[in-house]
Amino acid sequence: FKTPPMLRKDRHYLKVLQEKLLDRINRHPGYSMRAFASALQIDPSLLSRVMSNKRRLSMRTAEAMVERLDLTPREQKKFLDSVAIAY
Repeated sequence: FKTPPMLRKDRHYLKVLQEKLLDRINRHPGYSMRAFASALQIDPSLLSRVMSNKRRLSMRTAEAMVERLDLTPREQKKFLDSVAIAY
C-alpha cells in the first residue's frame, strides 16, 4: 500500500532550505545558519528547530520568507504547498 501524495507529510520545504543554505555556504565558506536566519528575517533558533525537523514551519513564516529565498514563482508555490501539506 502506497500513501497517496496528498496524504504524505511532504517535507520539500526542508530540502529547499537545506539546499539554499548549502549553496550560500559553498559561495561564502564562513556563512552560518545564523546569517541565513538573518537573511530570511527569522529567529535563528526557529530556523534551527525547523531544519532539524523539531518544529513545523508555519504558513505565516513560510509566506514571509519565501520571497527571500530567490525562488521562481513555481518553486515558491511548491514550497508553500509543501508547508501546507506538512500540517
